[in-house]
Amino acid sequence: MKKHLPIAAIAASALVLAGCASGTEEGDDPSASPSATGAAATTEFGAAADVEALEGITWDEDGSGIPTLGGETPATLSGPATRIVEDGDGDAVEAGQLVTVDYTITSGTDGSQLYSTYEAEAPESILVSETSLDPALFTALSNSAVGSDIIFGTLDQSNPENPGAAIFMAMTITEIVEPLDRAEGTEVDPAEGLPSVTLDDSGAPSVEFGDAEMPDELVVQQLIEGDGETVESGDSLIAHYTGWIWDGEQFDSSWERGESSVFGLIEGQLIEGWTQGLAGQQVGSQVLLVIPPELGYGDQEQAAIPAGSTLVFVVDILGVA
Repeated sequence: MKKHLPIAAIAASALVLAGCASGTEEGDDPSASPSATGAAATTEFGAAADVEALEGITWDEDGSGIPTLGGETPATLSGPATRIVEDGDGDAVEAGQLVTVDYTITSGTDGSQLYSTYEAEAPESILVSETSLDPALFTALSNSAVGSDIIFGTLDQSNPENPGAAIFMAMTITEIVEPLDRAEGTEVDPAEGLPSVTLDDSGAPSVEFGDAEMPDELVVQQLIEGDGETVESGDSLIAHYTGWIWDGEQFDSSWERGESSVFGLIEGQLIEGWTQGLAGQQVGSQVLLVIPPELGYGDQEQAAIPAGSTLVFVVDILGVA
C-alpha cells in the first residue's frame, strides 16, 4: 500500500508504468520495426518515426560500465519506443516475471542526466506485465534476457508545455525473479479475536469481522508460513493483497485487478504498517495485518479511506528482489 514516492521514484514510475498512449501515422506499426536482419531479429519496438529517433541515441559506458546516452538535442518523440542495444546472454525474460534493472534517465531536451540508479546505489524492479507497462517496453523486455541493454524513450510528463519533449532511459537487466502465483506453505492457526479470513479457489481472500475487537496496536498474524527467501527492508516485494477498512468496506485488491503488485519495502514509500509488518517474513507467506491509523494514513483522508481509519490487509508474499 503506497504512501508516497520520492521524486526520483516518481520519475521512474512515470516512465515505466504510465503506458502513455500516442497516435500513430497510417502505416506505422505500433509494436515493432524490423531490424536490418529481418523480423526474427527484431530489436526495435514502437511507431516507425519514434524508432528512427531512437536510432540517433548513442549508448556509451564509462570505465565502471555505467551507461551514458548521447545524441543531438533537442530529441523529440510522438510516443514511447524501445531499442535493444545489446542482447544479454543470461536467462530469457518472460511475462509475469520480476526483473531488476539498473538505469540512467537522460533529458532529450538538453542531454542532461536526470537520475541514475548507479549513483543512488538503488536498482529497481519491474513486473513484466502487459497490462501495466507501455506496449513498446513490455515487448522489448519480454524479448530480452539478463544482461540486455535497452534504450526506452517516452514523453516527458514534467514538460507538458513542450509537445514531443522526450526522456530516455538506458536500462540494463541484471536479475530475474519468478514469483509464486499465491501463498504456499504451512497453515497457521491465528490468534483468537482477529477477523476471520477465507480464501476462494484462486486464493483471493475475504474477511468476516464478527466479534473481533479493533486493536490499538499493529497486529501481524501469519496465516500461511512460507519457507522462501526472507523479506528485508529495502527489498522490492511482489505481492497479492486485499485491503479493508475495519468496518468491512473493501477499498483495494490486486486480486480483483487480476495482477500482483510490486512495492519497494522502504520507509516513506509505504505506510509504516507494511514496512514494519512484512519485514522478516518469508516468501510464500500469507500475512494478516491490522494497522492502526498512526501506522497507516493517520488523519489524512484518501480516495476510499476516511481519515483515522484502522486498516486490514491480507498479503500474499510472492517474491522479493
